Amino acid sequence: MRPPTRPSTSPLVLPLLLVLLVLPTLASAFFQQFFQQAGNQAPQGPPSHDERFDQVSCPQYICPDFSCAPSPADCPCPSKLDEKCVIPGAEGGAYVCARDCKKVRQAANGAFR
Repeated sequence: MRPPTRPSTSPLVLPLLLVLLVLPTLASAFFQQFFQQAGNQAPQGPPSHDERFDQVSCPQYICPDFSCAPSPADCPCPSKLDEKCVIPGAEGGAYVCARDCKKVRQAANGAFR
């Protein structure tokens, strides 16, 4: 009877096994570092309303457009096309921003009822 022989292994089996064991570890380390760096970068966009509000140095009243005024009534209208129209008969000089102050006066006098 013949003694049992060892199966012959190809010379590439050992390096291939080594690559298959090491490759997942290297890939995992690469992707972990890649995504960690990407996660640390905050998106750069325009400053938020709160950030803009905190940046304004104003001892009086900060208007909606972040300008500084002595009182809310002194703030500019949001649209450059509008003008401040004083509401007739309103207390404290109340106003409204409108394109046509004549229509505001008519509305206050009941012309549109």
